Amino acid sequence: MASRKLEDCSTPTRACLEEFELQLQGAGIAFVRSCTYRSSDEQNQLYAQGRSAPGLRVTNARGGQSLHNDTLYGEPCSNAADYYPLDGGKLLDNRTDAQVAIWEHLGQIAIACGLEWGGNWIGPLRDMPHVQLNRAAYLEWKAATQE
Repeated sequence: MASRKLEDCSTPTRACLEEFELQLQGAGIAFVRSCTYRSSDEQNQLYAQGRSAPGLRVTNARGGQSLHNDTLYGEPCSNAADYYPLDGGKLLDNRTDAQVAIWEHLGQIAIACGLEWGGNWIGPLRDMPHVQLNRAAYLEWKAATQE
């Protein structure tokens, strides 16, 4: 089962996510953190959706290709997380301009906290809930933790 714990994230990712959550709260955006680390098997199950399994496509990453399934010294470690803004305790959709504006605000906050936001990805699959350590910080972390 996928983790929701910040403790399952790398140190730089956890620091960015902690600041991100503080900034979301300060902006009055209620949210739920739905996933930090997920195994490669879980990632492959998500990848199969809309391809070889029923459901909508939700990812273009196979197991081991997502920053949700990173490792540190052979141990599970995430450099990504999924967040959903809430509206009256329910997950916010993105069908209206007002809903999209909240998602966009979430994305701006993520970027200001040193994260990349999947809502900015170009292509057929924007991943609005997804945030991950920005590329420069990720490469620095990887270089410092070469196994």
